[in-house]
Order: sequence, then structure tokens, then C-alpha cells
Amino acid sequence: MILERLPNLLIAGAAHLTGVLSSGPGVALILVCGFLISFLGHGAWAVALSLAPFRAPNARARAGVEGALGVFFAFAAFKLATSRS
Repeated sequence: MILERLPNLLIAGAAHLTGVLSSGPGVALILVCGFLISFLGHGAWAVALSLAPFRAPNARARAGVEGALGVFFAFAAFKLATSRS
């Protein structure tokens, strides 16, 4: 429950301290809070996407996605090779 509210708490704390301290420490706190929010958010995505329920559909769709990308890039390479400009 607290993890859901952590980014809001960090932003509110940084904004409050920036209003009170309009010099370097407030700006540094905003940078640190922004880093923490980004780190926690990307870490959560990394953990979630590495779990089996997310990996299984990716494994099933892998051949189709790679085939579609192969066709797209072959078409793009053909267009580049045959363009006159």
C-alpha cells in the first residue's frame, strides 16, 4: 500500500522542501526523488516482465514477430537499394 503512494510522497516532499529551501538542497532533493521514482518504476517493470505469465505469451509470439520484422526490414533494404536519390 505504501509503495503505491511512494512516488507521490517523494514528489510532494521535494516540492514542499523546494518551496522552503529555494537553493541547492531543494533542487538536489528533486533530482534524488526523480531518480528514486525512475529506479523503482523501471525495477518494477523488470521484475514483472521477467515472470512466467509475461514470458509465456512472448515466447509464443516470438516467431511471428521476428518474421514480421524480417519482412519489414527486407522491404526497407530493397527500397534503399533501389532508390535513385
